[in-house]
Amino acid sequence: MTCYYGDNCGKCKACLKRTLALIAAGWNPDPDLKLNPMKDDQKFLEKDILPRLSAFDKKRQLETLLAIRNSWNDVSMEVRTVYTKLYKKKELDDYAFSLKTVDIKIENEE
Repeated sequence: MTCYYGDNCGKCKACLKRTLALIAAGWNPDPDLKLNPMKDDQKFLEKDILPRLSAFDKKRQLETLLAIRNSWNDVSMEVRTVYTKLYKKKELDDYAFSLKTVDIKIENEE
């Protein structure tokens, strides 16, 4: 568990970061979370992550934007506003497609 409080609070940065990664990868948020971190009640997305987004590597930028897009009904209007300024449709669509088409090969051990 990565929760700073050890109880799947849904309000700490660790719960938010884990949720961003899960949603970007096409999974649902952890069902054991007490609160939905994408609602951004603590303003981590709005006041911390999005203002620093350009400092992140490209993969993390795209994953963050993809998670916001996939949680559109949950995020605040403030997060939506910032997202629309940062969003590049083709780049994000291409990245989302690449995540869906990952080819995993499992080789038998001998």
